[in-house]
Formats: sequence, C-alpha cells, structure tokens
Amino acid sequence: MLGYEVTHTGYDITVNGTHSLHIAEPCNGLDFFGLFICFILAFPTTIKEKLKFLPIGLLTIHVLNMIRINLLIFNYYHFRTSFDFNHKVTFNLIVYGIMLVMWVLWTRKQIQKGGISTTK
Repeated sequence: MLGYEVTHTGYDITVNGTHSLHIAEPCNGLDFFGLFICFILAFPTTIKEKLKFLPIGLLTIHVLNMIRINLLIFNYYHFRTSFDFNHKVTFNLIVYGIMLVMWVLWTRKQIQKGGISTTK
C-alpha cells in the first residue's frame, strides 16, 4: 500500500529484499496483555464490569502493538541509528502510557458509578 514489498518468514520481516526485523517472543504483546489484565482484575468492582472492559482494552492493546511493530519495521529500514532507543524506550512509553490512560479513565468511570470507595 505504501510502495514497500514486505514479506515474512516466521518471525523475520523483510522490506524490499532487505532483512529488517526479527519479531522476538517478548514483542508479541503478551506482557502488555498480562499487565492490563492484572490491573483490571485487581480493581474492586463487579466481575461484570471487568468482563465488559477487558475485551475493549485487549483489542486496543493488540492494535497498538501491531502499529508499534509496523513503525519499528519502518524505523529499522529507514533510521537504524534510532531503532534501539525507539524499540526500548519510545514505543514502550507510548503503549504503557496509553494503557495507563485507559485504566485511569475506566477506574474513574467505576468510581462515578458508585459503590467504590476512594477512601478507607
């Protein structure tokens, strides 16, 4: 779609005939999923409210991770010198930041619905 020939063999991505990226096990987003699920399950609200929000949050994280991987492939192909920093810092901060915002908005909504005390 953007004029690149992208192929993959297993977890290895090739762009225009140049090996560009290997997607390792930690890059599949399972760490993000696990952390998000733990946040939601630990919150003191009904299981019904948790089960309503979990699919939305997990889908959002999955889409963010797909965007993250595609941007990392583009970054590696065009700007290799910044790849390590973006891989280890920039994109993790963005995804974890969005997860935090989702969690905060959800918890505020749960508190506004009542039944959840913010004080002891």
